[in-house]
Amino acid sequence: MPSEAETLWTDFLRSLTRRGLRSVQLVISDAHEGLKAAARKALGVGWQRCRVGLSKNARSADSIFMTTLFGGWHDRPSGK
Repeated sequence: MPSEAETLWTDFLRSLTRRGLRSVQLVISDAHEGLKAAARKALGVGWQRCRVGLSKNARSADSIFMTTLFGGWHDRPSGK
């Protein structure tokens, strides 16, 4: 059973095709499962992870790792 988000995205993408959207070859977005499924269902196209979102997630994960590993000392101003 599709999630509510998938249903919403599918309806939205289908409305765009009714309004004239054509020749979509690839959907690029964050890793939203509903949007990925809707792109396959409504447009019949593949999906690719957005590099901006991927790098943001990597930086966030790195910050969490560094804080966990070093207790946040790397974020303090030098000399204190």
